[in-house]
Amino acid sequence: VSQGFNNLFKSRRSNIGMARFRWVAHKVIEKSDIILEVLDARFVKDTLNRSVERKVKAKNKILIQVI
Repeated sequence: VSQGFNNLFKSRRSNIGMARFRWVAHKVIEKSDIILEVLDARFVKDTLNRSVERKVKAKNKILIQVI
């Protein structure tokens, strides 16, 4: 029971963290003219954030991907 509660707590904390990230990302995209997306050269495909890229494109902002 204790392990299940810990997993549920971690899941909720993770969801709150992701919601905050989405809110911050939205605010940054709204206020910026150019957005830099920093990618890990070892794992480029794993570090891309398609959701952010779509939002940037929808707002007609400039996206520069830095490797």
